[in-house]
Amino acid sequence: LEALKRINPDKYTLIALADALVSRGLFRRDHGRISDARDDWSRAKTTLEQVSVQSRDPEVLTPWIKACLLLDQPIAAEAHLQNLFAAGYRVSGLEPIRTLESKIPH
Repeated sequence: LEALKRINPDKYTLIALADALVSRGLFRRDHGRISDARDDWSRAKTTLEQVSVQSRDPEVLTPWIKACLLLDQPIAAEAHLQNLFAAGYRVSGLEPIRTLESKIPH
């Protein structure tokens, strides 16, 4: 996917790459490789950063939001997440920021 991104960095290639990075990061986290997992999630977020800014497309926003939340950056994802929920979009593993905020230690 990285090679395809260099050749043809269209929206669908970026989505596929970001999804793969999020998934690999989860696998790495589950196997105790926290630093590698965070690197994958950071790369996923960066991969979709430019596309996600103006997007309302759930296919773009879902992996970007997941990466933000996995990196403990819920505020970065808040506006997009609220827009998706307001539109009735639901994804397993994503929940409204209000619920997430209650889980963040103050």
